[in-house]
Amino acid sequence: MAETLLERFGRRLRVAMIGGGIGSYIGETHAIALRADGLWDLVAGAFSRRPETNAATARSWLVPPDRTYADHRALIAGESTRADRVDAVIVATRPSSHAEIACDLLAAGFHVMCEKPLTETVADGRRVAAVVADSGRRLLLTHCYSGYPMVRQAREMVARGDLGRITLVESRFASGMYSAATPPGSWRVDGTEGGVSALIADLGTHALHLASSSRAAASRRCARTSRGSTRGTRRSTTPT
Repeated sequence: MAETLLERFGRRLRVAMIGGGIGSYIGETHAIALRADGLWDLVAGAFSRRPETNAATARSWLVPPDRTYADHRALIAGESTRADRVDAVIVATRPSSHAEIACDLLAAGFHVMCEKPLTETVADGRRVAAVVADSGRRLLLTHCYSGYPMVRQAREMVARGDLGRITLVESRFASGMYSAATPPGSWRVDGTEGGVSALIADLGTHALHLASSSRAAASRRCARTSRGSTRGTRRSTTPT
């Protein structure tokens, strides 16, 4: 029987979370996923800017007080000197802070799993890419729908060529979140915390990611077909 990942690691991986405190559905989503996966232990975090929410969230997830930090900078300082420092950090804060926090964590030597959207501008994207390259750490951007069986099947069908040549990908993301009214103080329509693109980036990124994923699969197949055709042409014109 093949060696399991847990056997290979020899322990569960230690993870921290920035943001995601009580009242944040994405924080609870990550916590559920960590438990379901069985490969991670949530052992540290800075879960909220509100001290009472931060402390209450830590207690609810059995994170000890000495590993409950005020912000991501305090977490970096505290975890960097520990023999049992975390292996990775989840960034589940408001979109406008994603790039800064991710860059600081990467530069400090932590692997990062960041919520989308990662950046607000192309310039920020390039800056993050440079930090990733310099750090030698991994940056993983979470797009939850890419894990759905139907989405994976669609990507595989495109890659195999089951659907023929793909000339157009139409992608939509329908959400009834604010169909009745916009909740007071919602960060998704706040250009400060939600980022300059606000709701479009937060939800529209799902549609863009799914479309890009299918297009990438089609592009890979086209590239393989092209190389195969070229090799075939060379073989047919080579003297025997």
